[in-house]
Amino acid sequence: MTQPLISVIIPLFNKGPWIQETLNSVFASEEVKLEVWVIDDGSTDTGPELVRNYINPNLKLISTTGRTGASAARNLGLQNSTGEFILFLDADDLIHPKKLQYQLNTLLTQPNVISFGYTWYFQNGDPLPNPTQALPDPFYHNSESPPEFLLALYGISGVGSMIPVHAWLTPKNLIDKAGLWDTRITVDDDGEFFCRVVLNASKIIYIPEAWGYYRKFPPGSHNLSGQNHYKGLQSHVLAIDQKLNAFSKHPNPPINYQKAFAKLYMDYGGLAWPQFPDISSYCFAQIKKIGGTTHLPFLGNPILEKLKPIVGWKFLKLLSYIWYHIPKRK
Repeated sequence: MTQPLISVIIPLFNKGPWIQETLNSVFASEEVKLEVWVIDDGSTDTGPELVRNYINPNLKLISTTGRTGASAARNLGLQNSTGEFILFLDADDLIHPKKLQYQLNTLLTQPNVISFGYTWYFQNGDPLPNPTQALPDPFYHNSESPPEFLLALYGISGVGSMIPVHAWLTPKNLIDKAGLWDTRITVDDDGEFFCRVVLNASKIIYIPEAWGYYRKFPPGSHNLSGQNHYKGLQSHVLAIDQKLNAFSKHPNPPINYQKAFAKLYMDYGGLAWPQFPDISSYCFAQIKKIGGTTHLPFLGNPILEKLKPIVGWKFLKLLSYIWYHIPKRK
């Protein structure tokens, strides 16, 4: 039996200090057949040159003309890939040598299934974690109901979680059903994309031995996801819109799915208020459209949280915003 090909797609933008280590981790993969596509998305550092000088016949580099964004770069990788299975990997993250082997062996025995592995987090500059087994995680498990699995991630019962992009190994046919990455979304682009992909799967298989490593940086130094700026919030809300649309088209959506999305809209409407009233007003209108919510945004400060049910979260957030934006006397 011919071994199926795995296409690894790596968008690259100014990640020169890490791209070689990332490639080393991919090509250390055991007992799998690989092609690796690095999509240079307008880098201005040494990253593309390092890739050109990396000697491996299964490595391919494509350079875009200018900055197109990570989603567009991943789409370009998809359009050129020939593998039956796809791994998306950021240019500063790593995988364990046995990760792909474990996941592929499982996927080959079960059609229309998607698999994810455990993710270890480490600070940039620190050594990789070297444990003997994955830690327990309430969000990491097999699921016969992909929609219910996603709603748990979105925090329908309280706190949510995330699964990094390189945790998933995805059959290409699921991506063909779900469609390409949405290039309008710059923050939570992976969450929106994998929502559509996972909803097309019949089952989710968690493999705790299939390790990935996620490199963390100081807040705000390398990514936009934690920043409450206008475009970032816009992108988050667009991602919620698209996820809700995907759920509404599912043949058997959970009866409580609108409740989960109303909670998400409230969280991001609360983040936007009062600085970006157009975003918050849109979120509140969406909440009304899908049935309302009793959920209130998290204000962070323990005193504000105690006062929230008494005087209202909007009033408290407005006071907080005014306090932090009034020029202070020196």
